[in-house]
Formats: sequence, structure tokens, C-alpha cells
Amino acid sequence: MWESLTQSVLRLGLRKLPIDIEMRLQSILESRQLSAETMILGYINGFFPMGNESGGPEWRCPPQRGIIPIDEYRIPRNVKRLMRQQRFEIRVNTAFEATLKECQSREESWISPELADIYAELNHRGLITTVEAWQDDQLVASIFGTTIGSYYSGESQFSKVADAGKVAMVHLMKGLRCGGFLLHDAQYVTDYLKRYGAFDIPRDEYRQQLLNAIASPAQFDLPSEEINTPDESTRTKSESPAKPAPRKQVIEGAAVLS
Repeated sequence: MWESLTQSVLRLGLRKLPIDIEMRLQSILESRQLSAETMILGYINGFFPMGNESGGPEWRCPPQRGIIPIDEYRIPRNVKRLMRQQRFEIRVNTAFEATLKECQSREESWISPELADIYAELNHRGLITTVEAWQDDQLVASIFGTTIGSYYSGESQFSKVADAGKVAMVHLMKGLRCGGFLLHDAQYVTDYLKRYGAFDIPRDEYRQQLLNAIASPAQFDLPSEEINTPDESTRTKSESPAKPAPRKQVIEGAAVLS
């Protein structure tokens, strides 16, 4: 499937689009029946869905797009302390259904039942990644996102225990970097995401990065050994992708299952 997506993206070129074509693309997406194929088509054209009051998706491609840098994300100092406390076990791709249900149940959730069904289908196709924080064998926080090639789009997250979501976030960013991802799409920059290095880039620049990312393969992979994050720096250093990790490993004091 990745090969066919790559060919589609290369044909599209994702070059700068006149506003009338931009609006036409949005109209086409909104007129199509919602399906996994429609979702993928939206993503590779630079759009992302947000649920509206009718329960259907509203396709957006804002002039400024929020991203988190793959190689230069930040780990806030208080989160570094949390990592050393070893309070949570990190697992990858073991609880998608529970993650989706918890994200849907949030008061401010935009994930309609229709969108949830599509995310379930994308997960069945291997295009969803979850990074989960567990405590006493209970799922206490999780983040899920869509992956196409080396592109990752953050979709939603939840946290039921203080600080668990922060630890999951750091492991998500490490896994993207070590798995060879090129683009972490945050969609909109929030004060929370700014703490991890998120910033806005113009839509045209985002589309070029998107083209490069979708046309390149990647596989989410947490490091095979503990990565030290010195207190003197709040910014990580770029690293080469790690070798595939064993099924169970210890990372930043947390057991990792994938």
C-alpha cells in the first residue's frame, strides 16, 4: 500500500496550489463518502479532518501548520524528572480500541462515531500508532496518530493520571525520531505543544515536507537502550535511527512493549 501511496504523491507533486484549486480539493473531500481512502486522500493533499456538529468531518488546511521537529524536539525539565521516577510502563500498539474509546469520551472530543470507525479501519491497515502509559497494569494515558510513510499526524490523546500523558508524549517523539520519521504534524500549535518545541510553518513549506515524508518509508521504533537527557540541555541531539528494538526493553526507566 505504501508503494501505491508514494506513486500517487509523486504524481500530485503537492506544489503550491492556487486558492481556487485549494477550495476545490476541500469541496471534493467533503463531498466524498467518508472512508479510509478518503482520509488517506485528505492527508496526502495536506488536509486533516475535524468533526463538526453534524458528525461528519470538516477538512482543514490552515495557512500556518503546526509541526514538532523530529530531531530537535524539547523535553521540559519537569518531564525529565518524571522520566527518572519510573512511574509508568510504556507500551506501543497494544490498546488501540481502549485508546480510541477514551479519546472519544473526552468532553471536548471531536471524534464522531463515523470518524472512529474510519480510524479503526486505518488501524486494521497498519496506519495507526498508539503510545500508551500503563500503571499497575491499567491504561492511564495514550496518544494515537496516523502514519503514512515517514509522516505522522497526531490525532488525539487522553490522560487519566497526572503526568502520564507527558511521559507518553516524550516516548512518542523518541520513537518517531529513532524510526526514521521526517514529519510530525501537530496541526495546530498549543501552549502545551510549544513546551515540546512545536512551531508553525507556512502551508507551502508544510506541503513540501509532507511530499518528502510520504515518499519515504519509516517504522516507529523506540531506542534499544536508555537515552540520557542531560539536565544542562532542554533540547535533544539528532541521532541515527536505532536498530529494531526487542519485543520488551527498558527505556528511560519504563518497560516498553511493542
